[in-house]
Amino acid sequence: MPDDAAAVGAGPDDRTDGPPRFFLGREGRYRLRADRLSRWSRIGVPAVAAGAAFMLFRSAGGTLYPFLAAGMIGALLLLAALSMPRYIEVTAGHLIVLCLLEPTIIAFDDIGSVELLSGLPEWSVPLAGVWGFGGYYGYWLEVRRMRLFKIYTAHRGACLRLGRRRGCDIVVDASWIEE
Repeated sequence: MPDDAAAVGAGPDDRTDGPPRFFLGREGRYRLRADRLSRWSRIGVPAVAAGAAFMLFRSAGGTLYPFLAAGMIGALLLLAALSMPRYIEVTAGHLIVLCLLEPTIIAFDDIGSVELLSGLPEWSVPLAGVWGFGGYYGYWLEVRRMRLFKIYTAHRGACLRLGRRRGCDIVVDASWIEE
């Protein structure tokens, strides 16, 4: 964890025109490490989906519904697998979350505050996101504050909440800070 605690709470008044102090000297590409639930769910969720599809095929007696259900389940699992956060890259002016489907580029000018969290935000649920299948990512709702945020993390441990000036906040994995 960073020694300079003031950099964690660096607000817009504490910054220069460059990156927030928190990201200085941390340029590089960092691989996200999944926790046990995320690793096992990569095997378990497709296995359960395959079993459910098999049971649908077996019980439906040759109708088209099992094919449609299996196709929809397969498409959702493929979309989730392509959206898993793989790497976090810190450059001179951007923080980039690399996924196979859609990389997210966050300009340092857009970051108003950086807050270090000890875990996933409390009282938050996935709306258009994933809980556990290869990580925790997508759009989540923080129920207590009724605020929408995007999350890109591979485990339930330490996270960074990036308060943005435009758009919803972004929560990213903080395991790369310790490297």
